[in-house]
Amino acid sequence: PKRKRSNAATTTSTANGEVGPTKQERRKAYLQEKKKKKKGGGGGDKADKPADEKISAKGKLIAERMRLQREAEEKRLAEEEAERKRIEDIERKEKEEADRIQAEKDRKKQKQKEKIERQKKEGTYMTKKQKQQAALAQQRLEAMKAAGMD
Repeated sequence: PKRKRSNAATTTSTANGEVGPTKQERRKAYLQEKKKKKKGGGGGDKADKPADEKISAKGKLIAERMRLQREAEEKRLAEEEAERKRIEDIERKEKEEADRIQAEKDRKKQKQKEKIERQKKEGTYMTKKQKQQAALAQQRLEAMKAAGMD
């Protein structure tokens, strides 16, 4: 014959006649324990459970591989960061050098402009063509003096 299920939760009775937790309560407690284990065991001491004894040889091998992989990745990232900094430093130095050269060119140009302005005020400024003409005239004068013409 079929048994009818009641809607009430089933309880267990102990040897001394006390009523224990219901099936639903036991399931809820089990699920909570399972969650605690997933979260890290609820903060239990690691000294109570020696880790080396619990991990199999295959597990140790996998953990070692993962550790080596993590270390290799950290090393690669550190090298990339060092290379990036080195390149930035080189680029910064090149820019500083270019700026210095440009500043030097600008300074020379300004000095030349100031010299021309000063010569114009004094009336001694001559263009390149005028300088060539003056040099030619000086050569002719020298040649005439050398020939005996005064």
